[in-house]
Amino acid sequence: MNRVSADNIRKLTAAHTFPNSLVSSPPTTEEMIEQIRGDLFLRAENLELDLEKKQAETKQEEFEELIKNVPTGFRLVPVWYSKIKENQNLDVRKEYEKSVRSDFLIYLANHHEKELFELGICENGIDCMRNGFTPVDKNDMVYRVTVDHIVECSGGGWLSRKKKLDPLNSKRNSHYFLVNHLNNLILLLEQEHNFKNALNHLQGVHQMNSGESAWILMMIPEKVAGLSGFVSPPKDSKHPLYGLEKRPQNLETRINQTSRTMELAQNAITDFRDETISKILLPAERLARKKRKTVVDLMLDEKKLSVSDREDSISIIFNKAVSDDLKRKELLDDSVIPAINAVVVQLKSTFEEASKLEKNLGEYGTFVEFFNGTDMMKLRSRIAFLPIDESAQACETFREIDLDIQKRFNKQTDNKQRRTGDKKGNGIPLSKSRFPSTVRVTI
Repeated sequence: MNRVSADNIRKLTAAHTFPNSLVSSPPTTEEMIEQIRGDLFLRAENLELDLEKKQAETKQEEFEELIKNVPTGFRLVPVWYSKIKENQNLDVRKEYEKSVRSDFLIYLANHHEKELFELGICENGIDCMRNGFTPVDKNDMVYRVTVDHIVECSGGGWLSRKKKLDPLNSKRNSHYFLVNHLNNLILLLEQEHNFKNALNHLQGVHQMNSGESAWILMMIPEKVAGLSGFVSPPKDSKHPLYGLEKRPQNLETRINQTSRTMELAQNAITDFRDETISKILLPAERLARKKRKTVVDLMLDEKKLSVSDREDSISIIFNKAVSDDLKRKELLDDSVIPAINAVVVQLKSTFEEASKLEKNLGEYGTFVEFFNGTDMMKLRSRIAFLPIDESAQACETFREIDLDIQKRFNKQTDNKQRRTGDKKGNGIPLSKSRFPSTVRVTI
């Protein structure tokens, strides 16, 4: 699929409508503006209650403000919007969240670094993107940018149902829904994304039923000489939507970001752990189960006994299997290790934030719930499968947090016992505590 822009989106979306769906002649932008004005006016005129009438009139004013302040580098264009079923939309979104979003951030950092700098993202933020992560500055402030689908996922018709190999995202050698191809994505300022959603909402896109199609006026990037179209172009400082903003991270945003990074780590390990690696590690895993340890524990035991350089050691066997296959080595060095390291860094900062909120039992309990959740436990187990130093460091971080949580829980229990006079430790039944006991992950 070619790069989606204001020049080709009308034909593209009309060509991928539902079978047997009749596409009406595309209206001009001016005709659509007049049509929307008329629809909003009629809605207001047909309402009798003063409050409802006032709300309708506010929408009219909002529309006039929107068409007056279209962001630089974008154009209002009629798009043939074909609403897909909710379960299909979920499949598209899952594919996007699993790998496409991070792949797009990596693509931007590797191919359009100059435009990211011009947008206002610093070197630290671009380095985050190079590893597939949301950009943050050196002070841990999050850049308020959004990856946006130019042709909407929910309104893409067959673009949201048909899969093809993406030439810009061929490293995984996978087929993706056409709406998830990188040529349909753009990095927007958060306020630009809000602008686009507000315009869609005024036209009632959210009220369309699956299988319905209609022309919708949408904010679409233009082709601008010297610019890629993948990154929102610079704006005049006087424009209402000017400026790349940042937001400080709180516990909720840190947990969300760590969760996203965990998913990237899971995907990286899945891609890396092929049949050869699984066979090589199988004897070590069996031995680990027998000893009630992890593969990382066995690797550390070998180092303590100074036998890690023997040809039959876990590390040597594993490293040889990795070095014998260039693709496997690239996956480990470029995907798995950076992802594991990122999980550790983000988990530490999230835990530090939670520790500041220890007296707020609800906030701290939210972190404990997240840390002891199924997703985290699965990732911990998978990391413990890999006999590399980065896994050992990650496992040590997990262990330290385990101990700290248990220590705080014991302290809370002791305080409760003193208040209630319960010497048997029944002040806070463990099963009902906000701070459940931590689990040692074994293979």
